[in-house]
Amino acid sequence: MGSNDARGVFATSTKIYVASVGPLFGEPVGGISFCSTTCSTTVSISAAPSLTVSQGQSATLTAAGATSYQWSTGATTESIEVSQAGIYSVTGTTGACSATASASLSVLPGADLTPVVYLRPFNLYGTSAVSVVVSVYELNGVAASGPITVKLSKDPKFSLSLPSMESSVGGVPVQNSQWTLAPPETDPDYYVLTTNAVLSGGGELSFGLTGNFTSGSTSGQAILTAVVEPQSGEANVSNNVDSERASYFQK
Repeated sequence: MGSNDARGVFATSTKIYVASVGPLFGEPVGGISFCSTTCSTTVSISAAPSLTVSQGQSATLTAAGATSYQWSTGATTESIEVSQAGIYSVTGTTGACSATASASLSVLPGADLTPVVYLRPFNLYGTSAVSVVVSVYELNGVAASGPITVKLSKDPKFSLSLPSMESSVGGVPVQNSQWTLAPPETDPDYYVLTTNAVLSGGGELSFGLTGNFTSGSTSGQAILTAVVEPQSGEANVSNNVDSERASYFQK
């Protein structure tokens, strides 16, 4: 076709059709003629770290194979960061050619940790030997990797320590060797205990503190509260607290 043709361009993803209308500039009458040229664009999506992430984590989706992009999220960048489960698609365009690719992100449920406090004995008289066990349970069937941190409230009437080699405290099985008790100055209001052990889905990890309780010249109730610090992506943080109380009497 000559350079003086009057042309209209109609595009698909694979071919460009160019219409030539005559006569122009002395060309013979011949109606409309067509020629075609073929183009091809292939778009792909890669994911980092993968297309399966845990709740609270995100993945980066990166498109390749074209010069410009339009994502189903509205983004026009080469890469997007996503954290919600679902299908994400991108249309890539090079010149007049375009192609679409899609990827499905799966989000695994997060762990659900909850503590249970055991304070023994229930009734305390004067100066009494006491034990406090905190068991952390996983309720969602999803393993939780460390660090797992538990804060147990301090009461000046209690003097507690962590016997690191004990496997049973107050008749309750514990894993004291897997826990670390932070120095007292770390937090004036809490005993802070941490483990890097993996808590299996549906499993438990426990520690036990031992020591003395001194009522002095008063009677009343003592309350100890344990708080499991929320993990990233934890499914439920409304059950991360438990308390136990004991009655004490002056002797």
